[in-house]
Amino acid sequence: MTAPLEYELGVIRLFGLGDIGTAGLERGFAPPEAEHCWSDGPEATLALVLPLPLRPLALAVEGEPYVSRTAPVQSITLFANGRRVSAWWLRARAPTVLRAAIDPDLFLVRRSRALLNLTFGLPNAVAPYDAGDGPDERQLAFCFRTICLRAAEPCCGR
Repeated sequence: MTAPLEYELGVIRLFGLGDIGTAGLERGFAPPEAEHCWSDGPEATLALVLPLPLRPLALAVEGEPYVSRTAPVQSITLFANGRRVSAWWLRARAPTVLRAAIDPDLFLVRRSRALLNLTFGLPNAVAPYDAGDGPDERQLAFCFRTICLRAAEPCCGR
């Protein structure tokens, strides 16, 4: 287990060796590569610590699903501190942005800071080796490239 990733709202952070490295990668991630980090297994958890938000946050995670002929769909469910916040079904091996809203009541508060564990449920993770798609034996589902959390735009004039 690593220390949570110190996160500043509105800043795009890069997965991989050039920025995040292993910070906050709790479980279910392969070792970071130069500009990305693959999930490895049916669940991946990223731990963040950030300033206490006063209103909902907009999350954007950019990456690419692992899909193949034998694994044509990646199902991803996002949990924020144990509560389900969104789900996606991805069918193309192409750049994708996973977007979700996270309410402030989902954060754990410690010393005026917010703790956020983002868990990605990845039940369709598959080894490319098992899919006949190369020698890689990791259980891949999503290639994480960037993450950004920022204050959500107010809705309906509020």
